[in-house]
Amino acid sequence: WDDIQFEAVETLRKEADARGLSLASVAIAWVLRQPGVTSAIFGASRPDQLDAAWSALDLEFDEDLSKVCDTLWWRLPRRPIAEGYR
Repeated sequence: WDDIQFEAVETLRKEADARGLSLASVAIAWVLRQPGVTSAIFGASRPDQLDAAWSALDLEFDEDLSKVCDTLWWRLPRRPIAEGYR
């Protein structure tokens, strides 16, 4: 993990909190909005985590939240795929 990844999570957490949304709901909803993505795999060990995942299905993104998520995604470091990893 790099500091930039922790900073991205904190930024996204603040944006989600400001809208009264859970961080997990926003993250799952954003993944599902991506072209070519047909499902999201998530884990839940508590009922509230499952509730957050379900609420992602109905979450409406405003333009600002969409821009924040996209910007944070493109700031993350990219690493080459190690040969034989896939």
